[in-house]
Amino acid sequence: MRLIIWIGFWVLFASNVVAQNYSVLLHEVTNNKILFQEVRLPPAFPDGIKAYGFIRAIIPGLQEKGYLGASLDSVVIKEKNYHAYIFIGEKYQWAELDVVAIPQEVLAANGRAALSWQHQILKPKQIARLAKKTLEWAEENGYPFARFWLDIQPASDENIRATAKLDKGLLQKIDSIHIESESKISRNY
Repeated sequence: MRLIIWIGFWVLFASNVVAQNYSVLLHEVTNNKILFQEVRLPPAFPDGIKAYGFIRAIIPGLQEKGYLGASLDSVVIKEKNYHAYIFIGEKYQWAELDVVAIPQEVLAANGRAALSWQHQILKPKQIARLAKKTLEWAEENGYPFARFWLDIQPASDENIRATAKLDKGLLQKIDSIHIESESKISRNY
């Protein structure tokens, strides 16, 4: 009986010790080898979920580096190997981003001056943050229905020229609030 318990213990222990290494193999669709310079590939993953999670994070990471056309074409799973076929595309940067229509305090809140957008890598998160800060500023200053957009004109194959636009809409003012309720609320509140 002791021998069976001892053998059972070793089988249980040994199954946890053996590492289940999964690997990710990247294949660039256009064969221009840029992908291997831009993505750092860990040697192994402890499970298939982490391997697939790594693959899912590749495209947003490439887009943040300026590869706006990057896409995951397919994933083929063979045993413990995940083959990811990726199209990387061109690396884009701003030739010029005109932010004259954006209030200076919004640009300062983004930590960038108007001229610092020129000749920088195009990062979607920065544009989203600029749009969010601009719309928050508009809402806090009486323009809750403001619109933000980019008017984009291609400057060349890898460069983009755009103008950030802000339509504030009509100024909205609240002069009083009337609350109808049966509840007793102190006037000081």
